[in-house]
Amino acid sequence: MELLSYMVNMFAIMFWLFRVYVALMISGGAEIQFTTPGIELEITVIFITLVSIFMIFRRNLIFASIYLGTYFAFFTYGIALMNGDISTSKQLLNAMVMVVGIIIALLNFLDVMFNKNRKGSTKDNKTDWFYATDKYEREYDERADRNQYKIR
Repeated sequence: MELLSYMVNMFAIMFWLFRVYVALMISGGAEIQFTTPGIELEITVIFITLVSIFMIFRRNLIFASIYLGTYFAFFTYGIALMNGDISTSKQLLNAMVMVVGIIIALLNFLDVMFNKNRKGSTKDNKTDWFYATDKYEREYDERADRNQYKIR
């Protein structure tokens, strides 16, 4: 993986840890600046995200799309609950966190989608040097077949 891939994945892990912190604080009854649409839904999204992030490290496009879809559905639902009324700094902070979550998921999805080393790709640089010479091997065999020497 490249440096950009590592950075996007680390941002995803840090954001996941932040969401775990928010869920723990809200379920504990602490007063924090961040809110969630529902604690049960938050915990479900946390576990789906955990599995998806591990599979994104393996460059699996299906789990990257699940990760994007989960975050997109969860955070757009949270933004829709605001009904366009962002009048306090707490609501603005929550909206910014939700937008950052969607952006991280989108960057992660695009990174996996445009990566040539992802799982399921037909191009393998480790074995192409061997299998790419197939045409040359056939020509070499045909020349060898024409040079049949007769033993007298």
